[in-house]
Order: sequence, then C-alpha cells, then structure tokens
Amino acid sequence: MLGKQGWRLLTRPDSLCTRVIKGKYSPHGNFLSATRRKRSSETWHALLHGRDVLRRGLIKRVGPGNSINIWNDNWIPGALKLKPLLRQEHVIVEQVDELFIQGTRRWNEDLVRDSFVPWDAEEILKIKAGVRMVEDTVAWNYERTGIYSVRSAYRLLKADERQKEASAGNKSGSSYADGIWNKLWKLKIPPKIRIFWWRAVNNFLPTKRELKRRHVEQEDFCETCGEEGETLFHVAFKCPLARRFWQSAKDLVGIKIPALHPATWTRDLLSPDKVLNTDAAMIICGVWSLWAGRNARKHGRVSWNSGAAVRHISKMLEDLVCSSTTQEVRPDPLRRR
Repeated sequence: MLGKQGWRLLTRPDSLCTRVIKGKYSPHGNFLSATRRKRSSETWHALLHGRDVLRRGLIKRVGPGNSINIWNDNWIPGALKLKPLLRQEHVIVEQVDELFIQGTRRWNEDLVRDSFVPWDAEEILKIKAGVRMVEDTVAWNYERTGIYSVRSAYRLLKADERQKEASAGNKSGSSYADGIWNKLWKLKIPPKIRIFWWRAVNNFLPTKRELKRRHVEQEDFCETCGEEGETLFHVAFKCPLARRFWQSAKDLVGIKIPALHPATWTRDLLSPDKVLNTDAAMIICGVWSLWAGRNARKHGRVSWNSGAAVRHISKMLEDLVCSSTTQEVRPDPLRRR
C-alpha cells in the first residue's frame, strides 16, 4: 500500500497531497530523488520505505526518447534489470533517441545490434516507440496497463523471497554465486559470452519452454526440428543442427562433449574436475554460437554454417590465449635512474 501512495505522488503531480509533500520534503526534485531528512514525519519515512519497492518496477515508456538515458534508466521491459546488462567499449550512444533512424521513431537496427549484446538488442527491437507521445512517460512494468497495483508488487516481493530462500538452501548463499562467477571469470572467453553463460547458469535465457512457463508463449516446440519443450540443453546438444555443429567441431578441432546432465550441465562445465578449462571454453563458446544462430533463424536469417562457426570460435579463442600470453610475458618498462 505504501508503494501505491508513492505511485500517486509520481503520477498526480497537481494533486494537493503531492504539492504539500513535495513542497516540504523535495522542493527541488521529485519523489524518487528525495532524501530522508532529520525530524521528518513517520508518514514520510513510510513513503520512502515503499519507494524502494516502487523503484524495482518503474520503467520509462519510449516516446521521443530524448529523456531516457540508455545505461542508467529502466526502459527495456524484457530485460532482467530493465536496462542493458553490458556496455561495450566502442559504444558512444547515451540517449535512446540516438538509436532511432533520424527524423523517425523507428529503430536503426544495424546501430542497435552493433551497440548491444544480442539478447539486449532483441529486447530493444521489440519495443514500439509511441509515435503520438509528446514525452517519455513513467509506467509500472509488471502490469499491462502500466499502472501500479498492490497485487503485482506483492508478487514481485514474493518472487524475491523465494529466490532468497533458494540461495539460503545452498551451502553458502551468495558465496556460492561468487564461486560460480570466479570460475567463469577464469575462463579465457570474450566478456559477452561470459555474461551469456552467467544468464544460462541462472536460467535467465528466453527459451521456448521458459517463455511458455511464464505464459508469454503458447507453444514451446523447437522451430528447427519441431521437438516439444525447447530448452538451452536441446538447442546446444539435442537438436539435429547442434549435432552437426559438434560433429564439425570434433572433425576440425578434436573437441568431444563429455557426459552432461540436463539439470546441472551449465555448472558442470565450470568444474575443472569434470571438464578441462580449454574444452569448457570451446564448448561454452559453441553453445553461445548455437544460441545466436537459433535467434538469427527465428528472425528470418536462415544462413548458418556449422563448420564456419567452429572455425570462427576456434580463431577467437586462439586470439584470446595469444593476447593474454603476450601480456603475461611482457617485460616491465625500464625504471628511470
């Protein structure tokens, strides 16, 4: 209910209640930027407590796009954090309107795909900018209407609670996640693939089965082979296209897939006692390539050569290893006398 009151302060700026509270506690800002003051009322403290929940689901709906910061604001409905997960070094765009074709509110697809990792790019291209919207508007991400509801906020909090309970069930909670990340960090793979695998380990990828479970899709069959219940494990190893890919990998670079369990395989590949780091890096990059190919086919790009993909991955990993080896043996510069 506290979140509901905060929502009213945001969406009804002309109401008497909002003007009184704004004048007293945030005369030069808005409710989201207001700070806790000394001697403020218990009502204000309670509203600030509800604001923490409100911030979790607030999102800006894209209109002109000139008031939305790409990297700091929540604006991507399908993204895990409602904003891009990763900023690549070469990217210089800052505001959403810079991603439009000049003079329109249509996405510059080439620029979007070049500026974001594949999963972020796909979610951005799904957004339809409001052609008639005069300005970007604030909405609640967890209701189709965009209006905050106590019900959806309660569900959000319950989901957080279940996630915390699941983490507590592990041996060391957050230290377990840290251990997984540390193992992943040690692999010599590109940063975007490292982020991809972190999402795979945590089941954050939008496979057909997961989308059906969340009532986003009505069917969950693989669009390549037609098998029901498409999972990442199926895309990576069971689909006929994946089998051809790994046969090419075996012929070209000698990689063999170890025995993997469908429930634990993403974590098992990070265990040195089960898979060598060099093999794990090749397999993880291979799965990333298969997932990227699956997404490309889903959006109409039918050309994908398994042998070419294997050679590309092998060359990419070889370059990474050579680069890191060069940095390790590089002598220190001579000190000035």
